[in-house]
Amino acid sequence: MGRTRTLAEARDLIREAGVDAGILYDTYHLMRSGARAEDVAAIGPGLIRYIQINDGPATIPPEEMLAEAAGKRLYPGEGVFPLVDLLASAPTGIPWAIETPSLRRARAGMPPQMQAQEAMAALQRLLRAMPSNRG
Repeated sequence: MGRTRTLAEARDLIREAGVDAGILYDTYHLMRSGARAEDVAAIGPGLIRYIQINDGPATIPPEEMLAEAAGKRLYPGEGVFPLVDLLASAPTGIPWAIETPSLRRARAGMPPQMQAQEAMAALQRLLRAMPSNRG
C-alpha cells in the first residue's frame, strides 16, 4: 500500500537515509506482502520497534485489500496468520498493539468497549500460546 512493501525495503531505506529510525510492522501488511517469520528474524535487532497485531484469511482477492485493511481485520485467532511464529521472530522488549478495525462489529451495534474487551481477550489467548522464553 505504500512505497516500502517489504521489511527488507524498509530496512534498506533506513540504512540509505542514515537516520535513527525504526520499523513499525503490522501483521496484516506483513502477510499481504508475502513475508514470513524468517523475514522478520532477518531484519536484525534494533530496527523493528513496534508491532501491530491482527489476523486474517490466508489470501483475499487484490481488489478487496483496501476494504480489508480499513475495516475487516480479524482478532488474533480468528484467521490463519502465523502470529505466534511472526511474534516469536521479532525482537523482545518492543511494544505490541492490537489493530483490528471491524466495520462488521460496529454495524452490528457492538459498543467500542465490548470490541476492546474482545480484542484484549484474543490478545491474551495469543500471549498464552507464545513460547515461554519470550519476555
